[in-house]
Amino acid sequence: MRITSAALAAALATAVTAAGAAPAAAQGPPVARLAWIKSCPDRDAVEQACGRWRLVLSDGRTLTVKDSATNRIGGDGAKALFESALTLSADGRWLAYERAGDHRLVVRRVGGAAKVLPASLVPKRTGTDPVELRLSPRGERLVVAFPDADPPVPARIVDLRGGGITKLPVEDEVEALSGDGDEVLVRRHLPDNTTKLVARRLDGTGLERTPPQVVMGATVLALARDGRTVAAFVPGHEDRRKPPGLRLYDLATGELSAARPLPLKPADGPDRARWLDDDRLAIYQVHASDRGSTVIRVLTVDAATGATRPSWRVRVPEDSYSYTIAGE
Repeated sequence: MRITSAALAAALATAVTAAGAAPAAAQGPPVARLAWIKSCPDRDAVEQACGRWRLVLSDGRTLTVKDSATNRIGGDGAKALFESALTLSADGRWLAYERAGDHRLVVRRVGGAAKVLPASLVPKRTGTDPVELRLSPRGERLVVAFPDADPPVPARIVDLRGGGITKLPVEDEVEALSGDGDEVLVRRHLPDNTTKLVARRLDGTGLERTPPQVVMGATVLALARDGRTVAAFVPGHEDRRKPPGLRLYDLATGELSAARPLPLKPADGPDRARWLDDDRLAIYQVHASDRGSTVIRVLTVDAATGATRPSWRVRVPEDSYSYTIAGE
């Protein structure tokens, strides 16, 4: 279902650019790599989220999101167990989060002004407890999903340029946004125990197909800018010394490529992936040490050959309760 709101478009116009251009046109710092919220023990020595979300910038600086909430709330308005919702766009220039006080969803340019989104995006009966947020790579669109809501609540796609809101079918489980943010990759579980993948467009239509098990068994899926090519990262096998692999699946034709071995250790498959502007992907690896430190390493992968190159890395503060990476 497509809902167009002139009021929403007007409210968000300045959040994108004064001239109405997409956020992709913005240049210059600051760029966020990571967002994290601190961990503090309560009176029973149980660790919980505390304080405000903080952004780690590419130049090493830290910015505090001063109006961010600490915890989510339930449908009754009571404080929920987990940290509040927040997400960063892949380019690191935009964030969407849950505001302190009224728990409204907000979108803002990193280091810039904030715009409050319509309260209707989150049903009062659910609160923000089941909310999951995802921004498109350049922050033009926001997905508001409710994966654990009971009863189920359909996900929404907010067009932050034009102001429209698209409700997805309630059966759609959001997997990822496409490389350009024009489609959302979703799963649909059917009564016959099969699963379909759908590249859902903003107008509610979609390209769908029931993929082979090797695709559905992949650890990570990513939808390309063309809205039809799905990158499926298959796990490695330590006993066989088999590295992780990449296969490409075409939702339009059903064609599945041969596996492209990645030059990685068997256990070092990606935890997340996204398509870049060309025929490459960015993959995210989480490396946690026994001493408690965590480093996020981002590599680029050539989709045609599987060749990888390091891109950037960021260390997660050791006193963090939770974190999210740009583009996660």
